[in-house]
Amino acid sequence: MQIISKDQFGELLDSLFEHDKEVVELMPEVGVNVIALSAAAAVGLSEETKDDEGNAMYAWVAACCVDDEYNKVFTTEEVGKLPSSVFRKLSDAVIKVNGLLSNTSVEEAEKNSEEAES
Repeated sequence: MQIISKDQFGELLDSLFEHDKEVVELMPEVGVNVIALSAAAAVGLSEETKDDEGNAMYAWVAACCVDDEYNKVFTTEEVGKLPSSVFRKLSDAVIKVNGLLSNTSVEEAEKNSEEAES
């Protein structure tokens, strides 16, 4: 393992964000980038939505869905109008990419989902 220096951090930062991105297919041949937020943006968004938990995931999806130039694709209101199947795909990706659940929680949810389908 290489320990980075302060000078190397700026170069590494862009690379870190490139690895914390997932393309979610909305329909055949049409997708959107789901990105990880910076620590400051994630804390800010959590603070903004703490009193409106019912719409918090809409805000997270809106903040994390971007085009190739990192411009937001949806507003919070537009996310609420998406079909539930699309919203689920996007929210699952937001949770995964941003590490909003522990790996144990994700594994447990997947196990429960598989058992329910059986």
